[in-house]
Formats: sequence, C-alpha cells, structure tokens
Amino acid sequence: MLKYIVTVTEDLLQISIIITLLYAFLSMTYGRRGKISQWIAILAGILSSGAMAIVKNQTSKIATNRWNMYIFYVAIIATVLFIVFSLLFCKKKKNVLGFGELLIHLSAAVLTGSLIFYELPDVMAYPFLFDTAGKGVVSVEFLLRIIGWTLALILMIVLAHFLYKAVLAFNSRKVLLFVLDLAILTNALRFAGLVLSKWLAAPKWLKWPTFRSKDHPWAFPFVKFVSNNTLLFGILMTVFALIIPVLLYVHSLRVKEPFDNRAQERKLIARNRSHRRSAVTVAVCAGVAILNLTAV
Repeated sequence: MLKYIVTVTEDLLQISIIITLLYAFLSMTYGRRGKISQWIAILAGILSSGAMAIVKNQTSKIATNRWNMYIFYVAIIATVLFIVFSLLFCKKKKNVLGFGELLIHLSAAVLTGSLIFYELPDVMAYPFLFDTAGKGVVSVEFLLRIIGWTLALILMIVLAHFLYKAVLAFNSRKVLLFVLDLAILTNALRFAGLVLSKWLAAPKWLKWPTFRSKDHPWAFPFVKFVSNNTLLFGILMTVFALIIPVLLYVHSLRVKEPFDNRAQERKLIARNRSHRRSAVTVAVCAGVAILNLTAV
C-alpha cells in the first residue's frame, strides 16, 4: 500500500500543481474561455493517456524512451512559449477572443496535455500490474494496493482543489504568474536534464550528431544532478505553490476592508476564516505529499 501511495504521489504531484496553477491563471484572466480551453486539454490528455496505457501494456509497439523524448521537447517549447506569450499579451479580460489570448490558450493547453500524457499512463496502468502473488483481484494484497493508489489520487485531488480556491481567494494575477513561471521553469529544467541524458547516450533513432560529455564537461554533472534529485524538483514546486496560500493566510488574519455595520463585519470575518481554512488545507496536503516522498 505504501509503495503506491509514494509512487502515485511522486508521479502526480508536479503536474497537479502546474495544471492547477495554469487553470487558475486562465480562469482568473479570461473567465469561462480560460476554463474551457484547459478542460479540453485535460480531457484530451486523460483520453490519450488511457489509450497509451492500453497500448503499452497490451502490445510491444511503443518505445517509451522515444515517446518521452518527444513529450519533453513539446513540454519545454510550450513552457517557453507560454511565458513569452503571457508576458506579451496577458491583459485584462476582453469580450472578443484576440490573437494574443489564443496563443496563450494554445501554449497552456499543449503544456497541460503533454504533462498529463507523460505522467498519467503509468498511473492508470498500476492497478493492472499489481503483484498479488497470483491471487488475483479478489485478495487482500490487491485491496491494500488499490487503497494506496486511491489514497494518493484523493490527496492530489484535494490539494489541487484547495490550491485553486486559495489562488482565486488571494486574487493577485501578478503573484500567480510569478509562482506559475517558477513552477513550469523548474519542470522544464527537469525535462532538459532528461533530454540531455538521452543525448549523452546518443540513441541511433535521434539521427543527430553525437553529443559527448568530454566536449561539454558541464553536461554529465547536470544530468547526474537531475537524475539523482528527481524528488527535489517536486518538493521545489510544492514550496513555490505554497507561496500563495501562505500570503493568503497572513492577509486573512485581519479584516482590512471597510464595513458599515456588524453584519458586514461578521461576513468579512467568516470569509477570512474560510480563506485561512483553504490555505491550511493546502499546507497540510503539501506536507503529507512531501512526507510521502521522503520519510514514507
């Protein structure tokens, strides 16, 4: 059970944070249009992940390393494009879909879809690969493993839900974009290290000039750091995501808005209390996730 709590948490923590921040940013900036574009990307990623999980586990036609390389390239390019487009074209919400907004939607959707397509197929396949010592699905062994798998999924869903609520409650697009850029750049750095590790191995299917570490002495230390510290990237993204809940909690300690009577004051106090609960829930879920990746 603990094995799959840890494994699923490790697989989904980073994409849960990034996709939630992307969804919150587009929702805050473009309203319903932003939500629709992200849901299309999420559903497309889930469906394609399901198809990939079936093909990978029922046939031998999928070369995982090759597919992962393509996903890394797409995700890195989409990260760079989203950062550039969001800085150039992100303005107040408009009634008409503009060219700049379309570019932001497309780059965010591609990034979301590629992240889901990279991580989710393995998570979907885990229940079909549980080692139950030949006892099948009607066994205590299968039950314990499916409980661990389910608990990790629930943890990621709760974390994403309350992180989204905290981001909307704090309602600062500049802070959100700053945190989002930190998270996706951290992920792009991780992907760059994985890409470089393939270049060092010089797989024939790349058909590119051989990339040798002796000509680039920085390459191997970078690849080694990324490969040996995969958990560090997830923990960093979690710390970045906690910036907004912490700021929200501090901001909600006192009522700062003007009020005309006691009823309005009580309403503001109740709102702040709800904001603090969302912030605390995010912190607790993040703490449990980090605990899973370290002590557990």
